Amino acid sequence: MYMFALQILAKKGVLILPDILANSGGVMVSYFEWVQNIQGFMWDEQKVNRELKTYMTRASNIVLII
Repeated sequence: MYMFALQILAKKGVLILPDILANSGGVMVSYFEWVQNIQGFMWDEQKVNRELKTYMTRASNIVLII
């Protein structure tokens, strides 16, 4: 059943990612907050989004290669 479901999703062009990657964005933003608090920085939303995009893109590309 699992493989059948994967085949259907693949035919529809749905990208399947490991849950640890898909859920890591919130964890990363929490880490960014911690770093800011420790170092006395205050990032604006655009900076947080840029950093998040950089790390998520890098991690996603590595997973997609594997």
